[in-house]
Amino acid sequence: MEERNWKSLFEGEVERIAEPYKWDFTLDNNLQKFQGSSPGWLEYKVYTVGRFCCSLCTRYWDSAHVHLLFLMKIARASRCGTVKMRIFKQKCRSCTRAVMEKPDISQENITIVIGNLVNRIESKIYLRNNYNKDRKPVVYDNYTEGPHDKEHCEACQAIVCHTSMAVPGNLRTIGRNICLVFTLAVIIFPIIFWLDVKY
Repeated sequence: MEERNWKSLFEGEVERIAEPYKWDFTLDNNLQKFQGSSPGWLEYKVYTVGRFCCSLCTRYWDSAHVHLLFLMKIARASRCGTVKMRIFKQKCRSCTRAVMEKPDISQENITIVIGNLVNRIESKIYLRNNYNKDRKPVVYDNYTEGPHDKEHCEACQAIVCHTSMAVPGNLRTIGRNICLVFTLAVIIFPIIFWLDVKY
């Protein structure tokens, strides 16, 4: 039922770009980010707002970091296109044996995600001057504001979530110090060499 809903919305939205291509849309729970580096595949990462429910303790939580990964490919000779999608899960932080749970995404936010996806297909695959900007997800509950729980985020573990790719503050400081030392060495060493030769 879930896949049929996404697929139906995608088929309806892709019709508006009026291209005579047949598109196949599938959900793949094992889709990996690095598969997008294969020849011909385009990668599109997006996040939306959703709600999760723990199957053990029935606790609910809202998240503004429901991540989705799309891989897109087109075979121009056969006029066929393929879209694969993965919806990343989260697990309850209150249960010690928690499992990854699927998010409940509103119909409105699903429609927004699909619209943004088709905009990307139109601009990246059909190379049109597409001025349609991505729409942001609709937030229904202010509780989604707050720190992201990386430990219980499947997208962070798969290095898809943007917060999982952020460089820690201490590493940024070390990097800046190394650059400073290198810059000073480049400036000072020629001066020392020049003085040694001169005198």
